[in-house]
Amino acid sequence: RRDHCHHEAVMAKALIDYFVLDSLANDLESLDDILRLLNSDGLGWRSQHPVPFERAEILPSVLRLIRDGLVRAAVLGRDGKALESLADRVSPGERIDECWFELTAPGRIVHSSWEPPAASG
Repeated sequence: RRDHCHHEAVMAKALIDYFVLDSLANDLESLDDILRLLNSDGLGWRSQHPVPFERAEILPSVLRLIRDGLVRAAVLGRDGKALESLADRVSPGERIDECWFELTAPGRIVHSSWEPPAASG
């Protein structure tokens, strides 16, 4: 039974990672934007999540996706106008709230091959 519970926890984490990938499918987004999109009734995944998504669960997912090379962080350059992408698999560390996030080519492949769960309700 313990293994079964562990398996469900791993699956739940993977699902939130897919939700985050989906929120980045169309554009670069900040952490706040990702959270807003996930909690949107029309665009988000609230029907698949029993309570509103929170920053505390989104942040680890974003960091996992960066580590796995599926998402890349970008920060505003010194000129204050253009975004500069960090290297693949590089975490922004303390600058995370200043970052924008985008799918990498592998991230796009993973997202496009995902079969989302059917909407409930």
